[in-house]
Amino acid sequence: MTRYRVYIAFVLALTLWPFGASAQKYPDRAVKMIVPFVPGSPVDATARIVAQYLQPRLGQGLIVENRAGGGTSIGVRAVATAQPDGYTLLLNGSSTIYIPALYPSVDDEAVRNLVPISPLVTWSHVIVVEPSVPVKNLVELVAYVKANPGKVSFGYGQGTVPHILGQSLRRAADLDLVMVSYRGGEQAR
Repeated sequence: MTRYRVYIAFVLALTLWPFGASAQKYPDRAVKMIVPFVPGSPVDATARIVAQYLQPRLGQGLIVENRAGGGTSIGVRAVATAQPDGYTLLLNGSSTIYIPALYPSVDDEAVRNLVPISPLVTWSHVIVVEPSVPVKNLVELVAYVKANPGKVSFGYGQGTVPHILGQSLRRAADLDLVMVSYRGGEQAR
């Protein structure tokens, strides 16, 4: 039920957003939603569900365009530099907040000029291991990694929340992990 409330809030935000900006009907052409993650990612799947829900309500197409890479900075930059007319949206997670710190080449002011419309979903991050790894909890995993320095790898999408969480765990527990960056976290499986 909460998911539908979020969608309704998103639809209301979209329909009220251009109010007062002009007397033209919005949208009068397709809207593009940029997803700064690879196809098949949780954010991409969310975008496609939202698009299916919104297209008939908008009366226009809602195009989902994946612009992955650069820890989401490529897609974020594309939206931040797009014409500010409401026809290019960004569906992203919290990485927008820390992009300027991780990627100084990204125009910090352009990113700050992005305006949130509505939260859509929340999710938690979990650590998973292959079934052959003899651990059942985080304490056992830390002990296993310490007993096997440099032999355990951790895969992540560059510049994403799992990347930051993995690096934080590595530092906090003083682990010798092999950090493996992928274009998207889905490829790290």
